[in-house]
Amino acid sequence: MSRKLVMRVSSLVDRHTSRRGFLRSLVMSATAIAFAPAYLVRPIAAEAAIITCLGLRCSSGSACCDGWTEFCCRLTGENTCPPGTVVGGWWKVNNSSFCSYDKPRPRYYIDCNVTCVTARRCRPGGLCRRSETAAWCRCPDGCDTRKVDCVQFRYGQCNQHTCVGPIRCRVVTCVPPWQWDPTCRPWPALTSEATRHHDRPCLHDWFNDVPPDAFYAGAVRWMSDRGIASGLTDDLFGPDEPILWEHFATLLWSYAAGPATRSTSLLDEAYARTDYEEAVDWMAQQRIALGRTVRYPDPAGHVTRAEAITFLHRLASVLKAAPREEPTPKDLYPERELITERLPFPDVADGAWYGEAVDWAAGQGIVWWSPPDPFQPDQVVTRSEAAVYLHRFHESRTPDPAAEPGNTYEGRFSDVEGSVHEENIEIVAELGITRGCGDPEENTFCPKQLVTRSHMMVWLARALGEEDNGGSATSRFSDVPDDAWYLPSLERLTDLGVVEPFEDGSIRPGEPVTRLDMAVFLTRAFSHIDEIENPVGVFADVPVGSVHAGEVEGIHAAGVTTGCRTDPLRYCPDQPVRRDQMASFLVRVLRPQNKGS
Repeated sequence: MSRKLVMRVSSLVDRHTSRRGFLRSLVMSATAIAFAPAYLVRPIAAEAAIITCLGLRCSSGSACCDGWTEFCCRLTGENTCPPGTVVGGWWKVNNSSFCSYDKPRPRYYIDCNVTCVTARRCRPGGLCRRSETAAWCRCPDGCDTRKVDCVQFRYGQCNQHTCVGPIRCRVVTCVPPWQWDPTCRPWPALTSEATRHHDRPCLHDWFNDVPPDAFYAGAVRWMSDRGIASGLTDDLFGPDEPILWEHFATLLWSYAAGPATRSTSLLDEAYARTDYEEAVDWMAQQRIALGRTVRYPDPAGHVTRAEAITFLHRLASVLKAAPREEPTPKDLYPERELITERLPFPDVADGAWYGEAVDWAAGQGIVWWSPPDPFQPDQVVTRSEAAVYLHRFHESRTPDPAAEPGNTYEGRFSDVEGSVHEENIEIVAELGITRGCGDPEENTFCPKQLVTRSHMMVWLARALGEEDNGGSATSRFSDVPDDAWYLPSLERLTDLGVVEPFEDGSIRPGEPVTRLDMAVFLTRAFSHIDEIENPVGVFADVPVGSVHAGEVEGIHAAGVTTGCRTDPLRYCPDQPVRRDQMASFLVRVLRPQNKGS
């Protein structure tokens, strides 16, 4: 009987079938045998024989019986791999209308495989036994949902050094998987047309070309939620497309003034004006569009970085944003953290028409890169970059959330009153870890400024009691001068193994510290925070096999962070850390019983 069974199963496989087609046939055959034994003796299709799927009596055309795995968004509401899974592989459908707005583009399907819990070794194909996982094969909501945790298979382009179990669910995206998840490779590129028309309403809840962990994802969601900007289509934002003057002008107008300022005269109703015309008129009236641009720029023209930053700088004046103090001379207040002290961009010449705007944007954290990287003033701004500019501009102008009711704590800094981080800022100041920013007479902390790597070194050295150690007079780093105010701290932390220079010998002191950097620094600096040797995938955006996953899960276990988002739980590893946030992180390290995000 076993030989005949093998021959019957083999006959199902078409000679030119894809790997997915083979898998589907194999699963359908096995399911047919398990639930419809008559399939062995009656020459009918496997699909027709299955009328009871996983204990459910379903029609042969139901989703539970079609042999495919359910979409993740159907299970969790998010088009991402849920906690307890990792990306196991991917395939694509070419020329999909789902991902096309100007030309045919591929649609990618990403398998989210269940992680192994007790696996001692991987079986062939990088799979562990089902009994070594928390998988439970089912159609969770009856016949109208596809299978979950049933298909024991992986394509293998992603997380190749991680053993996995069955496929829990699928993610659908217009972003190449190797950009969606850094553990994925672009090859082998497998194609299947069988899933071309698979769809769920939840796949249209968000832009399918914006990875959830992209540095611009939060900015795009903020703009979308506020109705400031929309996508190229309902499903596609077009993050890498150049932003046109028409869209950029409308973006600024929508943020600062909006359609409420549109004239409602009978003449205007008779001769309807576009949002772009309204926006350009508003910019001219507010003196935003003076200087390098004509009154009506070509709506189809591209916007450069220099133009975008200059327009935001002018918008700040229009909106009466809080003026920024001039940098305090270093020699007057050597003990202060001069966060306004920055090296100039190498390609921004003295007297450049956009130079003042660039300095302002760097000081406000709107420009997130720093020298020695160039500013590239003539580079065309993409839609995602414009979103980040405007979002960071908004953040620089928005006061911190009010503290919880009943919190009457009074801090020493004039610019942190009402902040949820206020008490922790006062604690790190009391401990001598921070002394504020700028002129001492102003009593400011600059809570929303990003923490640079140089300031992180000083804060850590002070927290460890290692600041005043008489470090070497000569810098060992290619981009740190001998008289740098942070050099003693940097040298000491390097000796302690907390800091390691990059391959070119640089330390990049002006770059912002990301949440991933922060996890690594804290784990290396404090002995009571242990790196997790065998990460389990606590955060959906920090896969088990990713670099520094152990450090991230280590600070989570120590109560330093609970992540940045929930459902699913995320860490946001590439998100830069603000000064007020770092104060709270350090307090939780020094007092581990204090937990938070």
